Amino acid sequence: MSGPVPVPAAPTLPALVGLLQQKRLVVCLGTGGVGKTTSAALLALAAARLGRRAVVLTIDPARRLADALGVGALDSTPRAVPQDRLWAGSTGSLHALMLDPGETFDRMVGKLVSDPAKRERLLKHTVYQHLSRGLAGVHEYMALEKLHDLAHDERFDVVVLDTPPSKNALDFLEAPGRAASFFNEKIARFFIPREGKKRLADLLFNKAQDAALSLVGKVVGDQFLADMTDFMRTFQGLFSAFEQRGLFAESFLRGPEAAYVVVTAPDALRIEEALEFAQRLRDFKLTACAFIVNRVRVRPTGVIPTSEQAHDALRTAGIPDDKRAVLAERMAATLQDRAYLSDRDARAIAALRKRVGAVEVLLGPELSDSPHSPEALARVSSGLLGIP
Repeated sequence: MSGPVPVPAAPTLPALVGLLQQKRLVVCLGTGGVGKTTSAALLALAAARLGRRAVVLTIDPARRLADALGVGALDSTPRAVPQDRLWAGSTGSLHALMLDPGETFDRMVGKLVSDPAKRERLLKHTVYQHLSRGLAGVHEYMALEKLHDLAHDERFDVVVLDTPPSKNALDFLEAPGRAASFFNEKIARFFIPREGKKRLADLLFNKAQDAALSLVGKVVGDQFLADMTDFMRTFQGLFSAFEQRGLFAESFLRGPEAAYVVVTAPDALRIEEALEFAQRLRDFKLTACAFIVNRVRVRPTGVIPTSEQAHDALRTAGIPDDKRAVLAERMAATLQDRAYLSDRDARAIAALRKRVGAVEVLLGPELSDSPHSPEALARVSSGLLGIP
């Protein structure tokens, strides 16, 4: 029987460190429960350590980023992480925020609509309230808006993006095209008749439009149709701005200044999910630049004792006879379980490395305490990125 597959040590200077120094956008992707939010916080702290003016944005509704950074509650306004929370030797800065779709929508309208009366009418409009708070995909749409703002904010030179678990993350990657399509002037034109001097084609269009809207009204109700038409009149001037933001986000997400990191855990099922996710990225003509494997268990050093050997060691240590037998059994079982699990992790990681070829695979050790403290993140960083 062959021996256990060793877990390779992380390189001193992984290529991911270079990407943190160069890229303007680093996107963390992966399934739920693999430490993705913790990894996003770690990469943002590392960027600040390397001298970047970093900002980390989470669109994960689980809201764990504040814990991972050891700061208080976050909202949709970038909050500076105090200097004493950054790693020793940091020459950059770090801000953090959490997406609030409704608030982000309201802020965008506030920026784009200069007339106070029109702005107030739009914000209170029934259709706007449903659109900004309840429309399917609004979380992803507003993430694009926030990404647009952060990319143009001179305080920051790199954005670290923590996405939802994989299924929703794919929605996020598809959102730019959907946003550009939905927030399009053609939508408004369907609800609003052509005005001014009309050609015969315009008159025919309006008659056809009236017939179509009448049919829609019978299906959804005349009041809803009236509200929608009124909303489209009010909102009409903003469609172009929405569309441009969607197009910018698509260009930014798919451009050369973006890097994608897939986060996973060291078991066969999670590894398969990560590989499937990387394939889906390729479907978007995107490439994972690195895999981060979190919670890697380290094999106990030395020979794993039998219960008899543990019993002898405890006797040498002066443990009383009445406690020695139970403790010896538990000690031996714990070390044997740990060795088995660490060997299994190592085999899964070796298989991942073989299947991804030249793509970098970085390992984050399992921690005995909470991974959400700055101290714990610094310990992970030392092994994962080679940044002390």
